[in-house]
Amino acid sequence: SCDFPSGSRFPIGTTTVTCSASDSPPIPIPGTDPQEFTNDEVGTAVFTVTVRDSTPPGVTVPANISAEATSAAGRVVTVSASATDVVSGLITPVCTPASGSTFALGTTTVTCTATDGAGNASSGTFTVTVTDTTRPVVTPPADVVAEATGPGGATVSYPAATASDLVGGTLAAPCVPASGSTYALGVTTVTCTATDAVGNTGSATFTVTVRDTTRPVVTVPAPITVTTTGTTATVAYTVTASDAVGVTTLGCSAAGASNVTTTGGTFPVGTSTVNCAATDAAGNSASKSFTVTVNKAGYGGLDGVYAKDSKNAKSAVPLDFGFIGSGSSARVDSSLAAPSVKVYYAGKSCPGVKPASPTRTYPSGSSDYRYSASSQNWQFNWKPSVNRLGAGCYYVAVKSDQTGQEFESTRGPITLTK
Repeated sequence: SCDFPSGSRFPIGTTTVTCSASDSPPIPIPGTDPQEFTNDEVGTAVFTVTVRDSTPPGVTVPANISAEATSAAGRVVTVSASATDVVSGLITPVCTPASGSTFALGTTTVTCTATDGAGNASSGTFTVTVTDTTRPVVTPPADVVAEATGPGGATVSYPAATASDLVGGTLAAPCVPASGSTYALGVTTVTCTATDAVGNTGSATFTVTVRDTTRPVVTVPAPITVTTTGTTATVAYTVTASDAVGVTTLGCSAAGASNVTTTGGTFPVGTSTVNCAATDAAGNSASKSFTVTVNKAGYGGLDGVYAKDSKNAKSAVPLDFGFIGSGSSARVDSSLAAPSVKVYYAGKSCPGVKPASPTRTYPSGSSDYRYSASSQNWQFNWKPSVNRLGAGCYYVAVKSDQTGQEFESTRGPITLTK
């Protein structure tokens, strides 16, 4: 028999196995004690059993890994591998590059090696591929609003756009249309684009709005004064308007006048206000005005003054007069004459001595003046007592505020009684 029966589990290493054998059954020897055997022979033999470990561990590695770069250096990647051995059991492989290393852009082969207690080693490999597929991030300037400087729009400049990339860092981001270009009226979308080293492209947009909010500038002449012998006068002048983008309409008007344009019109006697307005294509408008004064040509003289009815200093004394035409003895329309009556006290009896300055002036425009178009006659309701003018001799003159002419009465002085 053997001290390690066949089928026993032997430890790793070399084990000596001893086996022995004897004769069986024993043969008694005559003439001896029966307990004694004459042929009880035992034989032994030894051999060794060597158990060795030459099987390498089995290594399990992950599938190939793809990862996105997080910087110019690549990316930190964590990997995990395992190994089992029939003798050593679970073994932690050693991987190169190690888990948690920074893997550069591109493909890196990772080798993981496991070694058992007997020194048997085996390896497994996989790849880590770090790629850059992330677009750069573009930051455009803020939207721009500009005022048009001409029909073509405006030249607009804006701050540069910026761009950043995980791998490339700071990148240029040119914009189209470029800063300093001429932008048309309205809204233009500007696109700014950045491209990294591997061709990833990012873009962002902003708007440039060119608008026209500026009013046209209207230029009118200074006040105009003309003289006519009739009731109207044709007056020429020039009105213009300018605008950065362009004037679309320009016109003038005046109440009571006719055929009024930007170059002239026909105006009645008196003062007319000419209103001119301009509009541009954006609807901005502006206006400006000036005056045209048409004065009646100078009168030839005075017809009157007639003192009718009462000539009592204590009552109202109507004074009648009219203006005659130049080179004529006939009365003419003097509705716009704006007469002012002046009286000169010459003494208690006529003819007396007329003083150099009027004793009293009655300005035009008061309710005491009335005009009759049919008889072309002015009547002034003179009230001497209101101004403490008593009986005596008075010379009368009439000034036309319209023409600046002054005429003395053609009827001589007036005597007022008590």
